[in-house]
Amino acid sequence: MSMDEAYALALAARRRPEREREEEARRSEVDAKAEEFVRGFKEDLQQQQHLNSIYNYTLMLKRRQFGGGGSRQPDTRADQL
Repeated sequence: MSMDEAYALALAARRRPEREREEEARRSEVDAKAEEFVRGFKEDLQQQQHLNSIYNYTLMLKRRQFGGGGSRQPDTRADQL
């Protein structure tokens, strides 16, 4: 083995871990972004469920107010709440 070949092998060995570290850093960034997305999605889902609960509660109150099934039912469209 020549000195040039040995030097090339030594350089390749040094560069490999650097590449691996860069790949690991990229993977961890992707993981962090994915976790942030999932966390945001869960928060949005909880907010939507909370809003649906409030909407259903107001519908129930309106039904009680109008006697629970008489001919005068309120319009239950969301834009009129």
